[in-house]
Amino acid sequence: MQGIRTITLDLDDTLWPCAPVISAAEQACYDWLQRHTPRVTSRHSLEDMRTHRMRLADEQPHIAHDFTELRLRSLARLMADEGYPAELAHQASDVFRAARNRVTPYDDVLD
Repeated sequence: MQGIRTITLDLDDTLWPCAPVISAAEQACYDWLQRHTPRVTSRHSLEDMRTHRMRLADEQPHIAHDFTELRLRSLARLMADEGYPAELAHQASDVFRAARNRVTPYDDVLD
């Protein structure tokens, strides 16, 4: 068999702008955390949580490439510190991922 068999694209910043999507997803997750884990958000701002994830990536370089796992572990640690069950970290991660998938393609992207 000859010819092109697969074409792959990095979707972020190719088919839609990435930064506003990530920002909106982080805010949606943080809003959810404020409702469900108020002890976490009373101690940690959204920026604090980003910093916590980056420190965790430095501590555990074997997962630094896996942003989903990194976010989940970071949330789980912050929640455990405040006495919340790990299941809430999974729920918060689900909220982030759902919002992360709400994208608006650039105008010149074909359906």
